[in-house]
Amino acid sequence: MKSNYVRWLVALAVSGSLVATAAAPKPPPPKAQKDPDAGAAKVEFKDIPTLQDGPGKGFYAIFQSKFYDVEVVASNLTFYVYPKDKGERIDKPVIFNNRFVHTPNDRDPKDLMVFTGVRNLAPPAVNPPKIVISAVADSGAALLQTWKFGEGKIEVENHLKGYDANAPPTMRTYFKFPQTHRFTPNIEKADREKAMAGYLLTIRGGKSDTALKTTKVTYASKVEGFTVGDTIENQGPWGDRKITIKRKGGKGSLNIGGEWNKFPYDGMDFFARTVADPKTKKVDAQSFEIKIE
Repeated sequence: MKSNYVRWLVALAVSGSLVATAAAPKPPPPKAQKDPDAGAAKVEFKDIPTLQDGPGKGFYAIFQSKFYDVEVVASNLTFYVYPKDKGERIDKPVIFNNRFVHTPNDRDPKDLMVFTGVRNLAPPAVNPPKIVISAVADSGAALLQTWKFGEGKIEVENHLKGYDANAPPTMRTYFKFPQTHRFTPNIEKADREKAMAGYLLTIRGGKSDTALKTTKVTYASKVEGFTVGDTIENQGPWGDRKITIKRKGGKGSLNIGGEWNKFPYDGMDFFARTVADPKTKKVDAQSFEIKIE
């Protein structure tokens, strides 16, 4: 019996089914992500210049097109995206804000990484094809954000640089859908549903491990749980227009999450999130597309 067992082991080794493996080498320590604008003078948000006349007076930049308008507030570089219906702007903007990036303890507001200014910002502009922002925190970390404007769509890409590679942060871009209705307590549910007929949020899953299957929420229904996906579609607040926000490419676990225990008509806050790769400690580029159709 013993000799047969030895012959069986030899046969396995010869056939390649039994192979000795060497211990995997230890990965090199993570390198700090370099900031390409490091060394350039910083301008605080309160000192960012604005347009001095015309329809964009008082803003850092504006972009006007057939399907949407964009206004960029100078004091915090918040982007207001206004869909248009039949050529007319609808005064219910989607608001995008990227001034804050959470550190690993993202439940403690005291640990927020606060961006205090920008470097190498282009002069104020009307209808620029793109806007590039290099925001910097006192820690030395920098967020490089690029907005590209197209016909019926906007592409946004974020890169985080200059952070401590041994404690990589979580990157978030916040956006807010507007409040659409106000109801007094005596308004019956049936009347609310009638007032919001056709208003619908659709959250679609994707390749992210945390993504759920497609979820549809009418504006008259309360969002009861935490919603995660790769695409959000919003139909109703802008007439015939629909807004779709969708992640684009990239590795990591970029997904879209939102609030719960709230009615969509009250206004909904969402965020796109990218976490560091657990092996490389690198925060992948975060990119998403905003379509107005």
